[in-house]
Amino acid sequence: MESLILPLSLTAGLLASSLVPFFIRSASTLSPMCIANGRSSHTYPTPLGLGWLIAPFILGSWFLCNDEWSAVAPILGTVVLSVGMLLLGGIDDLYDVNALLKLLIQSALVLAVLTLVVVAPLRIGPFTELSITGTFLAAGLLMVGTINTHNFMDGINGLAIIQFVFYSFGSAFFLWEIAPSTASLMFAAGVVSLMVTLWNFPFARIFLGDSGSGFQGALVAITLLVAVSLDSSALLELILLYSAFYIDAFCTLFSRMIAGRNCFRPHRQHLYQRAFDRWGAVVVVSLFVIWDLLVALPAAWLVSQGVSWIVVPSVFATGAAIWLVGTLLLSRSPHQDMPDANRSSTRILAGTH
Repeated sequence: MESLILPLSLTAGLLASSLVPFFIRSASTLSPMCIANGRSSHTYPTPLGLGWLIAPFILGSWFLCNDEWSAVAPILGTVVLSVGMLLLGGIDDLYDVNALLKLLIQSALVLAVLTLVVVAPLRIGPFTELSITGTFLAAGLLMVGTINTHNFMDGINGLAIIQFVFYSFGSAFFLWEIAPSTASLMFAAGVVSLMVTLWNFPFARIFLGDSGSGFQGALVAITLLVAVSLDSSALLELILLYSAFYIDAFCTLFSRMIAGRNCFRPHRQHLYQRAFDRWGAVVVVSLFVIWDLLVALPAAWLVSQGVSWIVVPSVFATGAAIWLVGTLLLSRSPHQDMPDANRSSTRILAGTH
């Protein structure tokens, strides 16, 4: 059945892309609008909710080609987390859910999924192996962190969706032999997302919204959990594929913690945001793609060939150094730390504008 994934994905992508114009024209009644403020990378009111269009087509393509229905738990876990994050993000798009409450709900969803999947002890380095409890906790933290990372990095046209397309095809390649069902899911996700990208980049007619970034982040998290349960080498490969987002998100978070700033407060201190203020979305997205193709992908391939414990720290050390230099050079970027009061004005409900 996996042989059907290409035609099914292409069909789903065409259908999703063809529905985007209708969704945009009906935005006044179907979706919330994102209104520009001091932290925004856009100027005009733009509809949110691209995630609502791509999610059913991605999951539908996967269901139709999936032949592993005997493994109910992983399928149920995938649906619970991805649909749960889609719904939570949709509510957040409408009502701006408290950040701490959202984190608690995300953690509860991840915990529910972890109880459905058999997790083997995770090997860290050539000599260290975590206990089942340690692996459970490490997997949970990684999944919640990844979901939020994708949301943090969805701040300019095209960045999150193009990075997701790259990760989807890369993860499908590296997981195809050990987890064909998950690989099929990610291949479908890559095809459908790619075919709607022109609506989001270089000029955004519609945004992913928190529903879309949450859904995509959940799929990335699911692939990491699958890798944890099967092969620690595959886990490193997937982490490297997503390294650009991890580096920017966690270096920014760490720097704000060191500075004593509120980690839940909206800001524009990510390196990609500083670079956007200087060069615009096309240049920034291109730089991320260059990292993906010239650093992340070759590093993941080297890990697949058994060269891991030199490659992984080298990639992240190099990325952290680039982040530090870039942040220092672009430190005069405007609008870096806007007050929380501005956040509630970024969206208006459908039908109220």
